[in-house]
Amino acid sequence: MRNLVIAVLTYLLVIVPGVLASNAVAHTAQTATSSKASAKAERLRIKHAAHKKTAAKPVKWSCKGKETLWITGDMQRDQILTMRWGRKNYQLPRVRTTTGADRFYDPASGMNWIVIPSKAMLFNDKGQHKRRLADECKSPAMIAKDTPAPTQAEAIRKAH
Repeated sequence: MRNLVIAVLTYLLVIVPGVLASNAVAHTAQTATSSKASAKAERLRIKHAAHKKTAAKPVKWSCKGKETLWITGDMQRDQILTMRWGRKNYQLPRVRTTTGADRFYDPASGMNWIVIPSKAMLFNDKGQHKRRLADECKSPAMIAKDTPAPTQAEAIRKAH
C-alpha cells in the first residue's frame, strides 16, 4: 500500500504539472500566434488604407482619331507610370532624354509614351509593326484650360 501511495504522489507531483505546463505553453503559443496574425492583419489594413488614399487616379487622355488611353501616376514626379491601352496595363519606366521631352518606355512590351508640352504620342517599337498608335493626345486639363502637358521639364521651367 505504501508503494501505491508513493506512486500516486510521484505522479501528482511530477507528471501532472508537466502536462499542465505543456497545455499552458501550447495555449500561450496559440495566443501569441493569433495575436501576431491579428497584428500583421492590422498593419496590412493600415498600409492598404494609406495606399488607397495616396494612390493616383487614372487620367483619361483623348487622342486624335477618337483613341483614348488612361495614365496613372504623376508625370512630373514618378519614375514609373501605368498606362492602360486597349485592355492591357503597361508599366512604363521613365527614360532620360536630352530634348526636354518626358519619355516612358518599356522595352519588353515596346510601348513608348512621349510627352512634350503641346501633346503626347504613343508608339509601339516592338516587332515588325513599329508604328505610332496614338497621336496628339491631351489630358482634360490640357483641353479645357489650354495648358501645357504636366511634364517634368515644364515643372523645372516654372520653378526657375
